[in-house]
Amino acid sequence: LLVVAVLLALSGLITFVGQLDNVGKGDFGISDALSFVLLVLPQRAFEFMPVAALLGALFGLSRLAAHSELIVLRAAGVTPLRLATSVVAVGILIASLNAALGEFISPPLERYAEQQRALAKYTDLNLSAEQSIWLMHEGLIINASPRSESNWGGGVYVFDFDDERNLTGVGRADSASLGPDQRWTLRSIVETRLESGQLRSLTEESRKLSAGISPELIRFSEVYPDNMTGRDLRGYINYLRDNDLDASSYEIAFWGRVAGPVAIVLMTLLAMPFAFRFQRDSGTSVTMAIGVIIGLIYFLASRTLANSGQVFDIDPMLIAWAPSLALGLITMVGLIRLR
Repeated sequence: LLVVAVLLALSGLITFVGQLDNVGKGDFGISDALSFVLLVLPQRAFEFMPVAALLGALFGLSRLAAHSELIVLRAAGVTPLRLATSVVAVGILIASLNAALGEFISPPLERYAEQQRALAKYTDLNLSAEQSIWLMHEGLIINASPRSESNWGGGVYVFDFDDERNLTGVGRADSASLGPDQRWTLRSIVETRLESGQLRSLTEESRKLSAGISPELIRFSEVYPDNMTGRDLRGYINYLRDNDLDASSYEIAFWGRVAGPVAIVLMTLLAMPFAFRFQRDSGTSVTMAIGVIIGLIYFLASRTLANSGQVFDIDPMLIAWAPSLALGLITMVGLIRLR
């Protein structure tokens, strides 16, 4: 718990500093930044748990070793295998609690945090999102079904109103994309306009539309892997496959959730060889330093594989399980040498 608290404190401070750039935009203030940090901390805890498990196990076992308690246990007939069984039991408990955190608590809290941040920053927009999103901006009401953060492939409806809030036109585009300049590009448009009491139909291949809406504002309405539970990921992957759409990022996220508990158990086991290797008072600092290095390597390797796997079209299951397989191999070698 102490290790988790330290990691969350550092992560929270970094996140808070990052949110200071948003202070003053719309109604977003210091209190909103603090609320955002508190709401996303459960997700950060879920992500950091494998590293926290390693550091916690290293700290606990190294303290036992520093006070010669491991030697006493060995003299009393406690074998490394029996000690490893106890360590695995603790690892399974931590992994189970973390799985519950990532499945039931952190995803809805992070989605809510992003939604509240967007609403506070863009006070001139009214929006609501379930499977589609409604946006209102300067006389336009837009309804769209998002496929991703910048591509809208489920149909886009645009309702145009005059200054007296009278409907002057209704248009539908088959798809739309949102560029970095916050301008929409509508494609295959069919529009009906009311002009001088008469209806007039128009068709266009494409049209630029300035709505002043950034990708950040609509991000929370997107089906985003980090904000989804394992059950939701499985269902959405099936939906994408059924419609011949790319599901690689969601498959990586899903298998990452499956492999996560295994990684936590392996991390706790990995602490044993180092704890027995450094059995002096100075060994605690050495083992903790080693744990930090291993944790950073694991964290960076997992993120790098997840990002590069989509680029090079690597099997999502292999990407998600590769760090755990490497951990398993290293742990097995360490335990064999311990015997």
